[in-house]
This record gives sequence, C-alpha cells and structure tokens, in this order.
Amino acid sequence: MLTFRCKRFVLLAIAYVYFTVDIVFAKPLKFHLSKTTPRLSLSSFHKRDNVVLSLKNNNDEYFSTTINLGTPSQELSVIFDTGSADLWVMNNNNPHCLNNSVSNITDSPTIDCSQITTFDYTKSTSFKKLSDDRFYINYVDETYAEGEWATDTLTINDIPISNMQFGLALNATTPVSGVLGIGFQRREAVRGYPGASNEFYPNFPEVLKQEGIVDVVAYSLNLGQTSSIIFGGLDTNAYDGDIYTFPMVNVYPTVVDKPATLSLTIQGLEAYDSNGQKTSQIFNSKYPVLLDSGTTLVSFPMEIAEKMANFVNATYSEYESIYIMDCPSDTINTGFVFDFGDLKLNISLASFILPPDGESYCGFGVLPSSGSITLGDSFLKNAYVVYDLENYQISLAAVAEDNTLDQNIIDIPNDGKIPGAIMASAVAWNSYDESDTTTSSIGTSKASFQSSTLQTVTKTNSVTKSSQSENIIFETVTEYIC
Repeated sequence: MLTFRCKRFVLLAIAYVYFTVDIVFAKPLKFHLSKTTPRLSLSSFHKRDNVVLSLKNNNDEYFSTTINLGTPSQELSVIFDTGSADLWVMNNNNPHCLNNSVSNITDSPTIDCSQITTFDYTKSTSFKKLSDDRFYINYVDETYAEGEWATDTLTINDIPISNMQFGLALNATTPVSGVLGIGFQRREAVRGYPGASNEFYPNFPEVLKQEGIVDVVAYSLNLGQTSSIIFGGLDTNAYDGDIYTFPMVNVYPTVVDKPATLSLTIQGLEAYDSNGQKTSQIFNSKYPVLLDSGTTLVSFPMEIAEKMANFVNATYSEYESIYIMDCPSDTINTGFVFDFGDLKLNISLASFILPPDGESYCGFGVLPSSGSITLGDSFLKNAYVVYDLENYQISLAAVAEDNTLDQNIIDIPNDGKIPGAIMASAVAWNSYDESDTTTSSIGTSKASFQSSTLQTVTKTNSVTKSSQSENIIFETVTEYIC
C-alpha cells in the first residue's frame, strides 16, 4: 500500500477540520467568566509589546511549539493550531498509552506515547483542579481527549503566567501530546456535551492582553523556512511586496453576528501549465476560506478539487483516499494563482505534492470537501498572515523568499491599522448564495445537556465521486450553537 510521508496524519488534519471549521459558539459575552476563571498573575513581570514563539515543522505534517507547564516546569511539545481555542495536554497516566504500566485498556484504541511528551500533574505544586466540570473534545476520525479542567503556571519565553486554564486529558486516543489553540475565545470546548462547564474563559491570546503582555489580541504567522508566530506584532522583513488587510467573513451569518472563524474571502483560483503559457480558470466566484495552521493540506468543494486534479492529470484513488499522479520533475513550472482580489498569490505545484514512500507516483495534496474551503499548512507556508481577532481582519502577503534578513518587528496597533498595509478594496463574501458551487444543508433541533438548553445544529457532509455510485464521507460533524 502506498504510504505518503504525511498520509498517517491525513485523518488528524481532517479531524481538526471538525473543530476548526464546524464548531461555533456564539456570543461569549452572555456568560459570566467567574466560575471557571481564576485570577491570573504575572510575578516580576515587565511590560512587553510582543511575544515571539518559534515553531517546529514536523516532517511537513504539522507545526508544534514548546511550552513549560507546572512548578517545577515540565517541558511539553504541543501542536500549534489557529483553528481551535483551548490549550490541552495529555496526562502521563493515560490508560490508552501502549507503554503505560497502569494501562488496563484491552479492547479500545491504543496509542504509542513513547515519542510524545506528557504532563505529570502530581509533580507540580501549583496545579489546581477546577471543580468537577468535564473537559472533552472529539474528532472526525473518532479519536478523543477527555478529562478535567485545571490551572497551573504556564511559562513561555521566560514569561510566567500563573493560573492558566487548560484541559488535562486523563483519557485520550488522539495521538498527540496536546494542542495550543489560539482561535476565538467563543470556540472553546466548554459547551455541547454532558458535564461541560458552559463557561468561557480567557484563552492564551486573551490572557496575553489581559495581563498587559501585548496591547491587542492579534498575531502574525510565518510558516516559511523560518517558522514563528509573533503575538502583538509582525515582522516587516518576513514578507515580500505589499501586505493587504481584508475583513474576516462570518460563515454563519444566520447564527452569529460576528465572525467566529479565521476566514476571509477568496475571489477565484487559476491554474497555469508547465510552460507558464496555458492557463485555466478553476473558479471565479467568492468563497469564504479558512486559514488554519492545524490542517496539513488544503481542501476544496468536490467540483473545484476535480478541476484542480484534472489540470495536473491527477486521478482520485479510492484505495489511497487521495488524488495520485506522476511525480513532477523539479523543473516543472506548474502552479495555482490564489486570487484574493487585491492580492494574488502564485503557489507552485510542488507545495501540494506528497512524496511517495518507495513508489513511482506521488500524491496530490488537495482534498475534496462537501462545500467548504480550508487552506492549511501547504498554503500557509507561502503566505505571511496577520490575524487580528479584535478588529476582525486578516492581513496577507507573500512570504519572503530571502529568510536571511534580521527581524524587523513592529507592534500591531489597537485599531488594527498596520503601518504600510493597504486596506483591501475587493468586495467580501457575505452569503452562500454568492458561491455557485457551495451548498450547505443545515437543519436545527433542540437538545438539552444538564441544566443548559443548547440549539444543536447537525450537519452531515457527504461527497459523491462522479464516477462512483457510492458516497464517500469526508466529514461528519455536529455543531453546538449557544
């Protein structure tokens, strides 16, 4: 069986789509934060304007960063994710770990924890459990993490943050050390399941501003050759050409009144051939697109994915669950132009090629979806992105080809008006009616969990290959709307 280097992480990437695309929590201001939000304190702290974190590229499969949790601190490597909002870490006594001496799991999924870092809360003198509320998150690949909410001292770049809230996964089948989610606070996994706290809390980006570490809940992301994230600032030497500021779009306009995902508008997509002469318009309609560091590849609606695959002579393999094609030469000049209106990003085919493991053909890293577009790491490596969660805007530029320049970090202003940035003039997407091939079937029903009544929106996404009679299910998700 053909095994791509990132194939074993495809399910993980799709799993994060569940949390990054399809769960929305509305209007956090309706809820009081006092129940689960302890008082935070920064001892011996001096005001900073920004915080720079280095990111590690793990074999082109995902990006991670290092945190220190507890007293004395324990170093943990966690997946870095713009698409979710919680910090959670795996407990060292997780019974699903194959190498765990206390494991009594015989018929449930097990994972190899020997290569990941885990947290031993019994060794931390500053660890505190938060009530009896349950922490729980599950993914489309049917893995999950569950346990309890807790607080402890989080240290990043020698900055100690006391009483940082996080999820401690006492039982987990998701094969990762943990996740540092930095999305909107209202996307936190605190609602929609039995035992949930039903209380939002200041997550990591919110805490940085709350404690005076940064001035604005905003950050810039560079997944190029020198991967890093800067909270509260951006590096003007990390991108080439002009940087444009686009409004975020609300992909749930009938449910919430403000954006809940880190999405903007794409105006079209064009492909060009190996000689740079032949071009093909893949689509020229407005679509909302999610820019998500927690997803490895990119996904497009079936019709668009098929057009992209046909242009590069890739065919869908039911056996491999991915498009496959002849491996292109190093000199080929084929690629795609991502049209955001004011800004067009030219990304070569090489960014979407999945190298084989001992085979003569390659994978084409474009996944069909049922209607949504997610641009993951394979796209983000070519872009410099500034996410401004306070002013609901995203600034975008081509990532710098020359990564030898020293950093030139400037602050992101409170009003979001980045010096030198150009406000986009292209009309933003605001309705699924504008997207010709985008369809959405969402039905609503009522559900009650403990004392809270939630509106439950269930959406089952299925895609049918034109040449097949059977349905291929890529995502099955449940949304919980406050």
